[in-house]
Amino acid sequence: MAGSPYGGPRYFISVGRTTVDLDATDGFIEVNEVGNTMTWPTAAALCTELVSDSANDAAAGTGAQTVRVQGLDAKYEYVTQDVSMNGTTEVDFTTPLRRVWSIEVLTAGSGNTSAGIIDARLAADTVVAKVLAGINYSTLGFFSAPEGTQTRILGYGVSIDGADAIVPDISARLMMRKNNLIPQVHFTLGVQSLGTGLGEKYFKDLRVAPRTDVYITVDTDLDNALVTGWIEFEMFSG
Repeated sequence: MAGSPYGGPRYFISVGRTTVDLDATDGFIEVNEVGNTMTWPTAAALCTELVSDSANDAAAGTGAQTVRVQGLDAKYEYVTQDVSMNGTTEVDFTTPLRRVWSIEVLTAGSGNTSAGIIDARLAADTVVAKVLAGINYSTLGFFSAPEGTQTRILGYGVSIDGADAIVPDISARLMMRKNNLIPQVHFTLGVQSLGTGLGEKYFKDLRVAPRTDVYITVDTDLDNALVTGWIEFEMFSG
């Protein structure tokens, strides 16, 4: 695949999780670590900075020292950049991002992990991605197809961890949102299990156009359940 920024076909998996506290009337919410409603950066409000809530996440600290961020720039082209943390003081990206794919702790001090929660934020301090303390990797649960590539979804799935004494029902939708337009439901997966349940759906050739956001929404009749969702995809040069 000459000219591919990925060095040929490349496989990715995006994992997100959320604690669901719903009843039958609350409807579908998005599965990601940021919150149940995602804020999508716009051309006028790009993601510009990283910051931690711990002073130990700093270049000479005991927590995260350097972090690698992957995402899409203002033109929806893939970029990766390494950032030296500065604790509770914001650090600007070299390239502002329209989408954040992942945040990975590359190096850490004696604690060998991030000491606090690391947020990727808009200039207005709105959080669009994060790494939880001690995790060292973001769990965002969505991705956006870049320009200059062909993207194919391989599958998606959800697991639910609820109380063992009841049978939880969960519906998981695979959502697509092209060019910041109205989101569309492309598939719905149902899961029912006593305690912990798992559901997966795999596709033969589900193509995604550039500038399309892909994510999962869930609805369940179970309160205070931990829901994990994941999307598997691969990309080729366009």
